[in-house]
Amino acid sequence: MIKNLTLLFVLFCCKTCLGQVYYNKFAAEVLVGANVVYADLDTKRSKATVSANLDYYFTPYANLGFNLQAGNLTGGSSSSDPHQRYFVNNYKAISLNTKLFLGNFFPLTENETLAALKNFYVGPGFGVIKNKMTHIIRQKPSSSYIFPGKDESLNTLLSFTTGLYIPLKDYAGDSIFAIHFNFQSNFTFGEGLDGYDDPKTKFKNTGIDVYNVISFGLRYSFGPLDFW
Repeated sequence: MIKNLTLLFVLFCCKTCLGQVYYNKFAAEVLVGANVVYADLDTKRSKATVSANLDYYFTPYANLGFNLQAGNLTGGSSSSDPHQRYFVNNYKAISLNTKLFLGNFFPLTENETLAALKNFYVGPGFGVIKNKMTHIIRQKPSSSYIFPGKDESLNTLLSFTTGLYIPLKDYAGDSIFAIHFNFQSNFTFGEGLDGYDDPKTKFKNTGIDVYNVISFGLRYSFGPLDFW
């Protein structure tokens, strides 16, 4: 009788362990990608962005962390732009972001499609961007008009990010590393992104300046283990 009860207890413990998801509380990652600015200039160009994340995981499928970005933003053209405007912004940005994963809804599914999608996430963020123009056309050629704006500025931003992690399992079945594919849209408040602050009566200057980043990178999970 005692032997049977002991066996049932062991089986119950094993089932409980198998029903738990173990994870590290912290993760760091580096990403590289390309950006595009949607501001006051019609001509769109792409430049490189490098970013880094440091995240704290409340559960395997919910985190809060910092995102750091640096790179060049550019737009316009001295030849094709209607007003011959052109800029290069050597920017740096920092934001606080959260990610909510689909795995919150089906963490232990046996469905292969759902299992592949449980590391897909969405999330908002808030931060600041430091703009520094390394090249900008301030005076319209063949004209005395000076384009108003600041060569250096600081603006707040709201971000929306979505993406997918692909865990890389080692020989023991652990996933310390993961490949990360990310898309982030950043809405900035102010006129610092392209350096131009022309009056609305003269130029198209009505919308919020936005820059999008698409990137990929590698995540490394570390720190104390927890289960969920």
